[in-house]
Amino acid sequence: MSTNDANLYEKPTLTIFKGCCPGYRHYYALIDCASNDGLYPAITQSSCDSSTLFWPKVGEELKAASPYIVELQEGSFSNWLFEETWGKSWGMFLASNKPMPDLVRHFRRIAKVRGPNYENWYFRYCDPRFLGALLPTCDLTQLNKIMGDIGVFWMEGDEPSFSRRYRRMGSELEVRTSNDTGAEVDLYITDLSKHPESSGLGMKIRPDQRDLLAKVSADAYVRRMVKLFKRRYTKKLQPLSDNELFERFEAAIKQAQSIGATIRQDAFFFLNICVLYGWDFMDNKSLAWIRSDYLENRNFGSLSRRLEALYYYCKSQPIMEEVLA
Repeated sequence: MSTNDANLYEKPTLTIFKGCCPGYRHYYALIDCASNDGLYPAITQSSCDSSTLFWPKVGEELKAASPYIVELQEGSFSNWLFEETWGKSWGMFLASNKPMPDLVRHFRRIAKVRGPNYENWYFRYCDPRFLGALLPTCDLTQLNKIMGDIGVFWMEGDEPSFSRRYRRMGSELEVRTSNDTGAEVDLYITDLSKHPESSGLGMKIRPDQRDLLAKVSADAYVRRMVKLFKRRYTKKLQPLSDNELFERFEAAIKQAQSIGATIRQDAFFFLNICVLYGWDFMDNKSLAWIRSDYLENRNFGSLSRRLEALYYYCKSQPIMEEVLA
């Protein structure tokens, strides 16, 4: 299914969730309230049992931006939560026989992880992009810390028209993919004992997992830029599919990095120049002024300043009006 087709799907309901993960006493949502300002008040004002997964003595401001666990019940709030959060990477779901206090303790224990060089990192277990990529690469020690015996994880797939269920079976991880009706479309099992063991001290991320999660983050940024630029330059980019745009944006960002761009704002400015002047503007002799007058002009200061100056110059030119027409 193409990314364009992925927009044509039915968002799940609690009934679909229960059908994909049958036989459990409790069905929970783990939602990152930092994703949207409306999530925290909606959760705390609902009739559903809920708890912050930060420590309880944190202030109201931190609670409002914390991950929250909510026990789902049939009704308007659960319907709203699926409708509002699905497909946006704002949370994941858990089917469990454990009561909420046990789960709160569990997730607080894994709120922080160690990087390969023992860096302190917050663990983004609410983000299906990161958790879904990490789980199949886990060794047994890691999976025991993340999943333990708390139940099964259920979350959106690579495309929101699909869901994935992650179920631990001893030393194996079963990953079941379903369509938007809950029908199974794929099933695979990973033997986690084949993965190299990380340190048993705390939850430690291996170098290969760090690189994988960095790629997941980079891909998520490219997808956000594709959506943003399709809205910004609708007519200009309409002939290209989302997959084609992803490939072009990914290549353009690598080109920006090759000339020294290091922050995402640099990439944003560079992508605008690509759309306005062509994906090959760096090699186009008729556009050599872009390099000489801006990209290599140290009078503007750092490369970030040069890209920013070029971006605002272009915004003032007729070419911008032509592209937006």
